[in-house]
Amino acid sequence: MKNPIAVSSWSLHHLLGITYKNGPGAKAPFARHETFGPGKFELEQLPKELAARGFKRVELCHFHLSSQKPEYLKRIGEAFKASGVIVQTLLIDDGDITNPVTLERDIAWTQSWIDSASHLGAEHARVIAGKSKPSDEALMMSVEGLKVLAERGRKLGVRVVTEN
Repeated sequence: MKNPIAVSSWSLHHLLGITYKNGPGAKAPFARHETFGPGKFELEQLPKELAARGFKRVELCHFHLSSQKPEYLKRIGEAFKASGVIVQTLLIDDGDITNPVTLERDIAWTQSWIDSASHLGAEHARVIAGKSKPSDEALMMSVEGLKVLAERGRKLGVRVVTEN
């Protein structure tokens, strides 16, 4: 069976409008921002909107989620499932596993979002491989960090991928 095209919540910024400041070190509840105005609809409405337009798969940016509470994530995941839209990937768009100063914090933070991907029922979690300038040390830190993150995903049934 041919895989249908997935739409990313990244491309729907102006329709969603709202983002949440939930990067490394952020404390819950996450601060809500009208980054692109008030938006046309809330994230909870996205599954139905996508299904009505024929989309069967979605990639969600972590900063479009208001919480990491399992009950919230499961509710969002169930809304997608009920609409026939698969959460293909949770895009974890922050953290730096190549910064020795924040390494432990950012690995733990990214692992918490891999946990969130599992609660959503996401097939994949996309992580950042590092933000440091290329060097042998940065490459080794990235490799070791990615191994830790991939193992977390494996245990939860979420495939960890990277594009950065």
